[in-house]
Amino acid sequence: MKEIDNARHLVSLLLAADTPHFMTTAALRNFSVRSLGTGFDGLVAEIMPSVISHRVGKAYDQHVNLVRLFLLNLVAVGFSHERLSLQSAPKKGDKIHERFGLDQRKSKRIIDALIEHGLMEKKWSGNRHAKVTSNYMPTEKLLMPYAEFL
Repeated sequence: MKEIDNARHLVSLLLAADTPHFMTTAALRNFSVRSLGTGFDGLVAEIMPSVISHRVGKAYDQHVNLVRLFLLNLVAVGFSHERLSLQSAPKKGDKIHERFGLDQRKSKRIIDALIEHGLMEKKWSGNRHAKVTSNYMPTEKLLMPYAEFL
């Protein structure tokens, strides 16, 4: 069996396993999106029209990097059998805003686009009063083609 076959088999096992507990989460990690090279370029190009209408400029580049970061984090939590915990309304002073430049508008655009394209699904709705953020998991559509990154 080849390595890619082993990776795809692992993905199928992870997808068939029980959903992780709602508290088994990982926050958005600061992975280097450059480590992927051009691995997500086709997928990012497909998603970007749903995220931002501009095709060039600083805002577009920032959104591209954020989409890559979200995709990389989704693949990481998929293979570690966790859920990705994302704030829906980051504010100035929040760690996710300071580190990644995410605000409510950017988060909503990216999350909605990833769900619309079938790359992730919402597994738990957050509650501000309970201090629990929304949890998301990658879908087979995202994990299978990128099993080789394992």
